[in-house]
Amino acid sequence: MQSNSDASHKRKNPKSRRDTAVQGTNDSSIISKYSMVTQGYFEDPYYEYFVNKCQRRAPLINRGYYIRVKTIDHILRKFLLQHQGSKQIISIGAGFDTSFFRLKSTGQLENTIFVEIDFPELVKRKHALISNQPALHQLLGEKEVCTEKSPLLEINTVDYKLLGVDLTQLNILDAALRMAGVDFDLPTVILSECVLTYMTRRCSTSVVGWGSETFGNSIFVLYEQINPHDAFGMFMQHHFHIVGSPLKCINSYPTIESQKQRFLHQGWNWCEAYDMNQFYCNLIDQSERDRVEKLEPFDEHEEWHVKCNHYMVLLAYSSPSISSLMCDDSKLLDFKYPTINRNPPVPNKVNIEFLDNEDIPVVKRFSHITGNLGNRFIVIFGGFGEQDGRHQRLTEIGVYNPLNHKMCSTQLKIPDFDFPRMHLSAASLKDGRVMIIGGRNSPFKVSKGIIVISLKSTETDKMTNEFSKCDIDMKNSQSSNISLDQSRICDSETRDSTVNAHENEESESNLPSDKFNESVNNIQQNPCQGVSNSVSASCENTNTNISTDLNSANEIVPEFSQITQDSWTEETEFCDFQLTLLKECGDIPEPRWRHAVCNVIYQGVEHVIVYGGRTMADLTLNDCNILNTVTGEWKQLNGSGDDPGPRQSHTLCLWNNEIVLYGGLNDQLLPSSDIYILNLDLLLWRKLEVHGTLYPRYSHSCHIVKNQMIVIGGVNLTHDTPGVAVVSLINGESEEYSLPSMDKNNLILFHQHSSVMLEEDKKILVIGGGGNCFSFGTHLNKTPFLLDVKQCLV
Repeated sequence: MQSNSDASHKRKNPKSRRDTAVQGTNDSSIISKYSMVTQGYFEDPYYEYFVNKCQRRAPLINRGYYIRVKTIDHILRKFLLQHQGSKQIISIGAGFDTSFFRLKSTGQLENTIFVEIDFPELVKRKHALISNQPALHQLLGEKEVCTEKSPLLEINTVDYKLLGVDLTQLNILDAALRMAGVDFDLPTVILSECVLTYMTRRCSTSVVGWGSETFGNSIFVLYEQINPHDAFGMFMQHHFHIVGSPLKCINSYPTIESQKQRFLHQGWNWCEAYDMNQFYCNLIDQSERDRVEKLEPFDEHEEWHVKCNHYMVLLAYSSPSISSLMCDDSKLLDFKYPTINRNPPVPNKVNIEFLDNEDIPVVKRFSHITGNLGNRFIVIFGGFGEQDGRHQRLTEIGVYNPLNHKMCSTQLKIPDFDFPRMHLSAASLKDGRVMIIGGRNSPFKVSKGIIVISLKSTETDKMTNEFSKCDIDMKNSQSSNISLDQSRICDSETRDSTVNAHENEESESNLPSDKFNESVNNIQQNPCQGVSNSVSASCENTNTNISTDLNSANEIVPEFSQITQDSWTEETEFCDFQLTLLKECGDIPEPRWRHAVCNVIYQGVEHVIVYGGRTMADLTLNDCNILNTVTGEWKQLNGSGDDPGPRQSHTLCLWNNEIVLYGGLNDQLLPSSDIYILNLDLLLWRKLEVHGTLYPRYSHSCHIVKNQMIVIGGVNLTHDTPGVAVVSLINGESEEYSLPSMDKNNLILFHQHSSVMLEEDKKILVIGGGGNCFSFGTHLNKTPFLLDVKQCLV
């Protein structure tokens, strides 16, 4: 005998199940729009009538739906202003959209018929909600028009029509519109907001052609996803496939240009189309953007810009005489940052080598730092990733051996040490110490204090000569065979802590970990020389006996170790390391994150230079500070010449005792392609004149080999995902090189990572990276892997 559940399952054919899943996207969307409204992004008192309860979304999701609603509202208002006489708005796949009620309540729908169309089951739900809410029902105005009764017409008043029609049945749609009294000759906007992408290429293109053939004076407005072939695009597609509503059209029309050609081929006269970065930067004025920045603590610029690169709005016009609804002069919008040479990147020069060995540990985190610990190991600290079965800010510290790819890790649980940290920076000092500066715990809490990580002196008796033969020994910071840097990363702690299924496959639980021996004492010190707290820890790799002959304890922690009064150590087979908190003095700069650092010999002593960053109050900083690594004394470095201006999420590198600043977000929060070089002897900044192709970017990593600057990844506002750039610091000649095509089974987001330059092999070891992919989930790169860039270097 067949069960009720089996019978119900069989009653729904595959198309019906897909339709139900697509309708489910409406329910999720309306909750997100209401969340956005409750946080003050957009004024619309009518969303609340279509949700059961308010669920506050993450700031990134609120912003994403703000730009979506703002775009459609901008277009509709412009249409209503341009046409004072009779006109129509026809919203296909309208769902629970509230545009009619919002515009009607403010008196903007004079002489306007507003038609909404969606699946019959969904419009019945909407009709019921409208009928049960007096605030909505009274806006319908006059009684229903007395016309031929039809099950297709849920609501049929003078100026509002609600139709239940499947968009794949265009003959029925025509008939329903005629019954509703639609005039096919009136000025008409046909609005499709994330609708056609769920239909097959044939059916959706039929709708496009139907619009041009049916309405003689019309504008088709299409808002939906684009750019499916990069890592974010593939992750986005996977999400919609998993929830049962795949994006069926996106691969047929993957770009703005292909969408425009589609409409032109279906009879539309001319088109304009823009991604959401273009709309936000050009059609939303600065005062409104400033208002939005202050609504919620927000530090996910990478995810915001990448998301906006994957959504576009297209307007197709039936006649050349119809004016643009986007901008007054109907010129194509362009980015506000300076025009750059956008030659296509050179292909097939960069190769990715995945370290496909089950014995190699997997590092899955972003917004972290890496440092050259003891001139032997790579220390990995901070950031966001997977720990204890959930996504969170990390307290786990790892030590990685780049020779045999072994790694150990341990969780830090030290009272009064200000971590976990995100968006921090690290300087790898010549003596093997790693100095960690800044960062934040949350958008509300900036991290204070400088953490210094060093190998314990007891390592002398525990390590073999294996590392003394290491070909990545770091002799000095300007001509090293290994160069460490890190990208400036984005905020992600607001995302859902639930680990995605595909991320569970690469759990970090297989990494060996020893418990941390924790204790902190208060120490009396001289004001400019000392350590306020000191804690030591150790990591062990139980599978490998790894040791290195370090020449002396003083080589590891010279001078600094002499002022460490207390330490706590666990002896293990891999390595023991010590964490100390530097006592700062002098002109201590404001705590910050998303800054850049670089260590340099200045006036005979190793110093760390810190430029820019951001605070809770200031989104970009333009001060330059210098720290004496021996005494802990800060001074402000006042340079002259070409001022780089405010920056965050940029990089600093050392070149021939000069500091090279590249990229970052400027004071308008737009990516920069500028390169500035600071002469330390003259304290003089000069801007490098670049020739060739160099994309604006931020949240990248950067290295200098001889006289060439090598840039890896990053984020910008173009549809060319930044790959590898090589710039001559002598003459400014620059070239961009594309990354290999993405493998959907091993996606890589080339930002929020750190990287290590292996100069002899001309390869780059990439560690970590990833980010929050809007409302689709969190992606953590599976690393480490190697980038082979030797074909890019002269």
